[in-house]
Amino acid sequence: MNSNALSVVSRLPQHYRLAGNDDGRRLEALPESLQSREDSLTGLKLLSHGHHSTYDALCAIRSHLEGLQIDSLILTWEGEPCLFVNRQDEFAATCRLKNFGVAIAEPFSNNNPF
Repeated sequence: MNSNALSVVSRLPQHYRLAGNDDGRRLEALPESLQSREDSLTGLKLLSHGHHSTYDALCAIRSHLEGLQIDSLILTWEGEPCLFVNRQDEFAATCRLKNFGVAIAEPFSNNNPF
């Protein structure tokens, strides 16, 4: 059985960028007016991951992106490790992850007539 079949990720609501730290590993959320920047990142938060630690599950998920040469980082956001990809690679990354059995949680709108 695919070990990622029980993994569920959700897109973080904002876009981010690496901020001015010596190692470049500090994140800051971008205001809405700057979210279309070329260097902005999309974050994916792990909601469910079976029996793995969060970090190990993210490492396994990240390894699937390497096959498409999609750069990604595992960084802490609001106290939890999250996977970050370039905003321009978001759709290719989520498509790739779906192909490997990772579920992508989508937000619901309150305007849904059902």
